[in-house]
Amino acid sequence: MHNHIMLIWSTWKMKDHPTN
Repeated sequence: MHNHIMLIWSTWKMKDHPTN
């Protein structure tokens, strides 16, 4: 479960602050 949350969190964070 935690893994899933981390994955979504990572994606959300990336969307919020894209590096590109």
